[in-house]
This record gives sequence, structure tokens and C-alpha cells, in this order.
Amino acid sequence: MYAADFSVGAFGSSQIFKAGSSFFNANLDTLGAYWYFVDGYSFGFSSSPSITLSYCDINGRFSDCASRLCWHLDGSHGGYRAGCTLGLTNNNMWRKIIYKKAPNPTSTPSQNPTRPSLYPTQKPTSPSNFPTNYPTPRTDRPTSRTPTSSPSPTSPPSPTSSPSLLPTNIPVFPTASPTAPSQLPTSGKMSYCELFFKSFMVIFQCLYFSTIRVAFFR
Repeated sequence: MYAADFSVGAFGSSQIFKAGSSFFNANLDTLGAYWYFVDGYSFGFSSSPSITLSYCDINGRFSDCASRLCWHLDGSHGGYRAGCTLGLTNNNMWRKIIYKKAPNPTSTPSQNPTRPSLYPTQKPTSPSNFPTNYPTPRTDRPTSRTPTSSPSPTSPPSPTSSPSLLPTNIPVFPTASPTAPSQLPTSGKMSYCELFFKSFMVIFQCLYFSTIRVAFFR
């Protein structure tokens, strides 16, 4: 809105909204206007302390009217007057506007404001029940403010100082087809039957080969 949109107005401190004054005298505010606030009757200002509240200020109808404003406070009516315009009790074209001064900015702003997160989480992180005594340092910051002008080159690995005396000279030939896994895997411990069977096979093979050798040498 622009200044031309306002019919009448005045500046006042926060004290003007406190109930006070009388039906015939308004109180001078620190910013220069005379304000009145009579609970259940009316609220407004004037350029002089002389007012006459018949619910609203009816003084200055023919003179000194341009610097007066009065609003009903009975809860069922609107204006009454805006300057020299009177009879606005049931008017729905005029508007009442109150501006509030913005708070003063901080004299010493923060030197290190919080930076926004590059990758915000979809859900906020729940706070820890047992916070640490020392916060975890950030790892995305460089250790030095000035980068290294000549970074050190990456050296190749050093050869073995004492090579093997007997190096492997037989290459390993992989099998054409991998060994099929056993359908009956062996367990960690053999049963008595398996132990007896294996012992019997060992004794049988020894006797068998001994008989062949004896027959062959004979």
C-alpha cells in the first residue's frame, strides 16, 4: 500500500494499547499524538487532549477533524470516524490497519554461520541417548588451507632384497573341468564302521601285494 491509500494515521508506542484515559481527556504519547483506550467503548487518537466519548469521540465535527480517529470496542460495530469522515459504524469498505515495528537486527552477527547440508536426509536423525564428550571432527575439510605446490610422486614398490633360492619353475596347469563336489560330504569324525572298513582294506592290500611279490620272486 502507498501513502495515498491512507486517510488518517498516527505513530504510537506500545503503551497506547493499555487501558487508560477518561471520557473527556486523551493521554499524550511519547511520539506526539494523544491516544485513548477505554475498554468496552472506543480506541483512537487526536491532535489535542480534548475528546468527548459517546462510545466514540464526537469532538471536532466541524473543526480539527482531520487529525482524529475512533474505533468502536463494543465488539459489534466497526469504525465511527476516520478524520472528517463520520458514520462508518457499519461500513464494510474501509479497513483498519495497524503496523508493528520490526525487531532490531543483531548488532554482532555470527562469524561462522551454519552451512546447509549438501545431502539432506529424508527423515531427521533421532538424538543419541548417550552423547559423546567430544564431537566427531569433520572429514570433508582439507587438513591445510593452502594446497601443496609440488606433491610427492608415487614411488613403485621396492624389489625383494633376498629373493628365493629355489624359485618355482614348474607351472601349474589347471584342470579342463573342475572337480565335481562330493554328494556325500565327509564329516569331521569317522564312525566305528568307517574306521574298521578302512583298517581292513589297508591290511588286505598289504597281504595282497606281499603275496604277489613272493610269487614273482619265486
